[in-house]
Amino acid sequence: MKHFKTSKRSNKHKIKRKIAIIDKYEEKIKCGVIVVLTVIFAILAVMCSFKIYDNTAGKALNYSDKGNIDYKVKLKENEFYEESVQKSNMTYVSSLIDTIDLNLNYNLHYDNAVEYSYQYVVNADLYITNKNAKENEDSILFEDKEELTRSEMKTGTASDIKVNENLSIPYEKYNSIAKAFAAAQGITPECYLDVSFSVSMDGKYEDIEGINKSTDVKLKIPLYEKLIDIDETGATKEDSGKFLSKGINIFWLVLAILMGLMAILFLIISIKLIIECIPKLSPYEKKLKDIFKKYDQLIVKSNGEINFDQNVTEVHNFEDLVNVSDRIQQPIKFYEKTKNEVSIFVVDNLQKEYYVYHIKP
Repeated sequence: MKHFKTSKRSNKHKIKRKIAIIDKYEEKIKCGVIVVLTVIFAILAVMCSFKIYDNTAGKALNYSDKGNIDYKVKLKENEFYEESVQKSNMTYVSSLIDTIDLNLNYNLHYDNAVEYSYQYVVNADLYITNKNAKENEDSILFEDKEELTRSEMKTGTASDIKVNENLSIPYEKYNSIAKAFAAAQGITPECYLDVSFSVSMDGKYEDIEGINKSTDVKLKIPLYEKLIDIDETGATKEDSGKFLSKGINIFWLVLAILMGLMAILFLIISIKLIIECIPKLSPYEKKLKDIFKKYDQLIVKSNGEINFDQNVTEVHNFEDLVNVSDRIQQPIKFYEKTKNEVSIFVVDNLQKEYYVYHIKP
């Protein structure tokens, strides 16, 4: 019957230990889940904050623009053509061409007046190339780049900005260079003149940033050929769209605040749980730890229990035991009578007189 009772107590003790272990791991799991949720909400708050300022919630400024190079071909005096000026988009006899007269236009329209500044430049780039070059080979044998004109920086406030420039290209000048190069090298190259008209525009309108526009249109004029057709493929460009300012998107603002508050809430909870998960010393363990921390060099741990029946003096203050140890030049012996419950410190003077200090719960 006694054996049965002992077994029953043992089973109860095991059950309590298992419950304690389960509770311990539950706390750690709970703490881990809260920390993960804190990180998730913090990341969501940051992601939402990036979307608070967006273009969809701001102001819009619509624009449309068009760049164009129109031209006419002016001929030398000759007996074949009654009209000295030929219209565009024809085939021309190169030896009869005197100048190619350009009309350069650029029109930019905004919905509202903007503060603007712009500048334009016209370049003439002469290229002499190897017409028999294979693909991916550098076919340019000679090039000469010339800036024909550059405007001053012009500023103002308006919703319509217009540029109109007339310019003559001395065709014979560039054609003569191409002929001279071909004759000197004894080759039959492909030669052409790229005339480009480039406009760069900067603007300001309320809180819209980056109202910048640019266009680049060009004519490709063949050289060193008896008959030429001017390539107008890039002579006209049109564009339209809108410039947008960044405004506050209320939806993402509210969502960012909510995610931030949730992150703060879970952070506070996780801090509390982490503090709770940190093992806490009982008063008994704390007192024992403090004694060893301060007097470790004076204490000798005993391998077994110290027996004493009489001539025992109970010491109620550990410092008094230290004083006794110093006075009789004997170490303080220590053993734990009951694990995590009762500890005993003893100093004896080798005459079977014992000075004892107990630590109990």
